[in-house]
Amino acid sequence: MNSKTGFLTLIMFLLFFSACQEEPDSRPLPEPGYPTIYKPLTGMEWNERNAEFQEINIYEGLSLNEYGFVEGKISLNENDSITAEYVIDVLGGIVQSYKYFLGIPVSESIELRDDLRIHIPGYTGGSATIIDHYFEVMEEYKEENFWAEIKNYFDIQEYVLRQNTIQGIKFNGPFISFTFSKNDHTLKIEKNWFPNTYIPENEVYTLSDVLAITCRFVEKRKGINLWESKHNFKTSKQFIFKNDNLNTEIRECWKIEIDELFGINFLYIDTQTGEILSWCIGCVYC
Repeated sequence: MNSKTGFLTLIMFLLFFSACQEEPDSRPLPEPGYPTIYKPLTGMEWNERNAEFQEINIYEGLSLNEYGFVEGKISLNENDSITAEYVIDVLGGIVQSYKYFLGIPVSESIELRDDLRIHIPGYTGGSATIIDHYFEVMEEYKEENFWAEIKNYFDIQEYVLRQNTIQGIKFNGPFISFTFSKNDHTLKIEKNWFPNTYIPENEVYTLSDVLAITCRFVEKRKGINLWESKHNFKTSKQFIFKNDNLNTEIRECWKIEIDELFGINFLYIDTQTGEILSWCIGCVYC
């Protein structure tokens, strides 16, 4: 490394180190229209949306919540067995008919067999699984001597349909919950997706900025100087949703993942405001 290269490297180090120490005094304001805010509808807005809803609704137990999304319970036939094919058939009809009122973009392609997720009672496999695997494990359990003790746990089946993108961009988004109950022969629908968001044209806080914010935050909370200890960062950009009282905000964030720290370590930092919106440093999930 020649003297010129070494000098430039030193300058870059000093600039980054300085940025890690303190936040600049001022920043540009976020772009107008940011963040996207979903809030309860006005009475007039709700009435207009409900008029559209009633034109297609065929279930007495369904209605619109204050945000204009569908929720409620549907009665099922007592003689129907809840199988994988039955769930796919029923939910396929619901999603097709109520897509707009579930917050699912009309152009969104849904493959329920792959996209639905459900947790298996007592299963050590960890995260939620696809519907076919759920029923395969259930059949395996039926062959075991402990089936009589756990079979009631399969009487309530909650399937979730998570929103992974918004306007084609990665989204750590919400999910719609579909709960089948053998006990009262119903299907309960809760929660919703968000169809649209404002996409900022520019980053007020660059990747370099948020890495500096990460350094300061971790040093303050854990006493670890990430720059000196040469920790590695995995970075990506995505949208997340944040509930603020009755409103829901859709925010564009840098996701910073920190290697080599104990636990599950990440921060979501708003690209427009520099706020740390969600974080987990040294967390352990059991």
